[in-house]
Amino acid sequence: MGSEEVFSTFFSMPFELPPRHVIVLILSSYLQSYHDSEAEEEDVRPTSEIAAGSPVMLEPDVSQSEEEKPSSSEGLEGEEKEDLPEQPPPVLEKPKEVPVVNGGTAHGEPCIFPFRFQKREYSDCTTDGRGDGRLWCATTYDYDHDKKWGFCESTCSNMRFVFHCIKAREEPTIDQSRRSLQMQVKICGLSHFTAATMASDVSLTGGSAVQRVRLLDEVESPGSTSGMLEEDLIQYYQFLAEKGDVQAQVGLGQLHLHGGRGVEQNHQRAYDYFTQAANAGNTHAMAFLGKMYSEGSEFLPQNNETALQYFKKASDLGNPVGQSGLGMAYLYGRGVPVNYELALKYFQKAAEQGWVDGQLQLGTMYYNGIGVKRDYKQALKFFNLASQAGHILAFYNLAQMHATGTGVMRSCHTAVELFKNVCERGRWSERLMTAYGSFKDGETDAALVQYLLLAEQGYEVAQSNVAFILDQTEGARIFSENETYPRALLHWTRAAAQGYTVARIKLGDYHFYGYGTDVDYETAVIHYRLASEQQHSAQAMFNLGYMHEKGLGIKQDIHLAKRFYDMAAEASPDAQVPVFLALCKLGLIYTLQYLQDLNLKELMSQVDLDQLLGPEWDLYLMTVIALLLGTVIAYRQRQHQIIVPPRPPAPAPAPAPPPRHSGVFLDEAADCWEENTPGTC
Repeated sequence: MGSEEVFSTFFSMPFELPPRHVIVLILSSYLQSYHDSEAEEEDVRPTSEIAAGSPVMLEPDVSQSEEEKPSSSEGLEGEEKEDLPEQPPPVLEKPKEVPVVNGGTAHGEPCIFPFRFQKREYSDCTTDGRGDGRLWCATTYDYDHDKKWGFCESTCSNMRFVFHCIKAREEPTIDQSRRSLQMQVKICGLSHFTAATMASDVSLTGGSAVQRVRLLDEVESPGSTSGMLEEDLIQYYQFLAEKGDVQAQVGLGQLHLHGGRGVEQNHQRAYDYFTQAANAGNTHAMAFLGKMYSEGSEFLPQNNETALQYFKKASDLGNPVGQSGLGMAYLYGRGVPVNYELALKYFQKAAEQGWVDGQLQLGTMYYNGIGVKRDYKQALKFFNLASQAGHILAFYNLAQMHATGTGVMRSCHTAVELFKNVCERGRWSERLMTAYGSFKDGETDAALVQYLLLAEQGYEVAQSNVAFILDQTEGARIFSENETYPRALLHWTRAAAQGYTVARIKLGDYHFYGYGTDVDYETAVIHYRLASEQQHSAQAMFNLGYMHEKGLGIKQDIHLAKRFYDMAAEASPDAQVPVFLALCKLGLIYTLQYLQDLNLKELMSQVDLDQLLGPEWDLYLMTVIALLLGTVIAYRQRQHQIIVPPRPPAPAPAPAPPPRHSGVFLDEAADCWEENTPGTC
């Protein structure tokens, strides 16, 4: 089975396998395709054309064999077969410097992504509607209406640009270096294979959000870092939304639109909340309703006219989401004629307000030169901005640029890291939440098994969570006690290799105490130093100070110990109290060492008090002591003196009231006496 058949098969099937499994399945066939491509004499660097995050590769024209030339009689099966125009006969000879589009018509008209076919949007070339398995794409957004299309080249050519990306580097002179280079090519290419499939499955509204919860942070500070919403808090927001709180309605709408934070994805509830907020005049709700109508779903049919109305209302009120939606409409002709100038204008307005979709589409237009002069530096700038907000397609486009060296220095290592970021956002990442739910329910063994599967796929969070579960005294029961610490050490090592600071410190602790390995202070110092220098960890600095103080694995140095303690206090306010106690102990140790090094007897024998203070130094000393004693005695006497405060004068007795007698007049006089002062009645 050839490599092209393997890749065509995998691209034509629904992509459900995780990255590691796909790599294992196609590695053997790819090795053969690599050795075949290595024998090619030409060494050209293709460029790529990115449309909404899906690349269309550009390569110099290479003469095709008669079997590879697209036949004009080939078309889609079924009802679509008659509607597709015949492909014009291919030109046999073209100047090599003229690039042809990898996907599109023979006239060089490029593919448009996404495009609509049979009431469904496609973000990449597809074999749907064909019986021969060949990849095709539309050269207009609405294929059902315009019937414009073209063939895509074999997906194996998407791998070839990665080979050229690496082959352009200096040729290795040693067999070992060549094997390393071949491995880099394979990793880069296979990462692109998985990432491309993942990116083609992304819509602009995004899929279900996945929370990556670290169990260590969750246990040490529950609820502060997991990002999960408590059920009581969700009910409180629902209560506010029912009472007409617009912000609560928009927030709940976004939660149900994307899912995550303990809320399941539910487009119907999202639509209801957005509708309530939009009726109250909220521009964000209007714009998100436009996005839902523009994308369409099982609950809400796609409708460009309705989407355009909501985008227009939100955009007129200055909402960046609505402006970006209008830009998409003008860019792809969704309900309006294609107008690149207006699309660029609206994307710029949205990007100026920091909206991620506007930044992504601006980068795409600058990259492809659509409506603006092609500018790779501007494209790189806007892709970077969009990636900072976590947009998957921005990561994918950046990876493409780094892999091909377009607008940036070629770096296969950076490309692989970015492709990995895209791959880890696939549907299989939902198992992270399933594993976390098992851990919260007390099913530690079930959580461990699920995290182990994800850890083998390269998820750093899963690797650190596996190590954390195994590190606990009441950890999983599926491993024996002798296996627990070695396995935990293995997964801490993997997580540390991906830049997790706590994992690096844990590696130092394991070598310091001998957990799962022999006690090795030198190795512990290495891990602490890496965490200190690369991640500026206060804990690592404190540990280095302690090891310098004790001379463990490194030469004892009190001054360096104090320096690391001070650095730890500066790096984190939480370290100030432990650092203060450590410095007090360090000062005491320094004093004791100084006294041990100092010989008091020799010092006293060398000091001549008569020469230093004079012949009557003893009289001076007695005078000073007497003055000190007198001062102390006077102070004590002053403290014992009792000062009696003067007594306040006794109050004068009140005059007795006159005796009461019978009769009305005397009763009235008595009443007057009680109500007024004496002498007024």
